[in-house]
Amino acid sequence: MFYKNTITALLAILFATSVYAETAYVSDIQFVSVREGQDNSTRAVERGLRSGTELQVLERSNGHTRVLTPKGNEGWIADYYLTENKVTRDKVIEQETQITELVESKLVIQKQLNQSSSTINKLKKDAAKLVADKVALEEELADLKVLTLEAQEIVKGKEVMSFEVDSIMQRLEFAETENIRLQDERQLKWFIIGSGTLIIGILFGIIAPSMRRKKASSGAWS
Repeated sequence: MFYKNTITALLAILFATSVYAETAYVSDIQFVSVREGQDNSTRAVERGLRSGTELQVLERSNGHTRVLTPKGNEGWIADYYLTENKVTRDKVIEQETQITELVESKLVIQKQLNQSSSTINKLKKDAAKLVADKVALEEELADLKVLTLEAQEIVKGKEVMSFEVDSIMQRLEFAETENIRLQDERQLKWFIIGSGTLIIGILFGIIAPSMRRKKASSGAWS
């Protein structure tokens, strides 16, 4: 029973250690080796760990840390080779990557802005052209209104002139009719005068000889 409880406690400690495992990173040094012991003379279990490599911390002792590498090797490494945070070099690389992404994103946005600016400029030109066309159409409409008024005045003038012409034609017809009537009256008058003159002449021609004979008879009597 004692052994069973001891094994259970050890398993619990191992489980807790795995759950709450500490993480360390290789510091800003080009390459680091992991060795079997804390002395540099011991055999290296893994060489060439680059700066920024993530290591699982298993144990710390006398300025050294026993770690588990990404390849599954266990060994010791001096604490001055480790850091709890990502090294500056890796941060710089990440920042450079982020800056590159931001620059690329900026270029894409700038391209979109340029396209938008071109579209806006084109829309402005189109709007200016539409305004100019509107002004021209308004001027043409004003001219058409003036021409319409002039045409209306001309039509009114023609109507007045037509009325006056009709009135003049009526007067001319009346004058012609009156002239014909007067001519007929003159002809009749001259006819009457002529007829009367002719009758008077005939009567004079008839009476005159009788008067001469009477004069002659009166002279003879006396």
